[in-house]
Amino acid sequence: MRMRMSTLRISPAIKPHRRRHVVTRASGNRPLKVVEAASGRAAIYGVILGNTNWILTGVNPILQLHDPGMALVGVGCCALSAYSTLRSSELHASDDNAFNESVLLKEGRTSMLVFAFMILLCFN
Repeated sequence: MRMRMSTLRISPAIKPHRRRHVVTRASGNRPLKVVEAASGRAAIYGVILGNTNWILTGVNPILQLHDPGMALVGVGCCALSAYSTLRSSELHASDDNAFNESVLLKEGRTSMLVFAFMILLCFN
């Protein structure tokens, strides 16, 4: 008795969505600078809100992260900084200097250092 092999072909029920690949100067040449700018803005918000809450309530930033309300504020600030940085990147796609000034790149770097120092102070 001879067995027959089936040639069953299964086509996917859901076809993958093809996205148009749009490359702007901002997304093609400086993605790390955009990420650094978003992190810098988030650090600016973190330093301002964290220190203000630390001074007013006496709760250090490490303990603030365990509070669900403050954690939600932190996530909101990160989302706001990411949105505003991407928007600024689209608006200033052709001019690097205007992008650097609009996203407060130097101030963000300073805030990242201050935030790291603030976290180190919590451990003492």
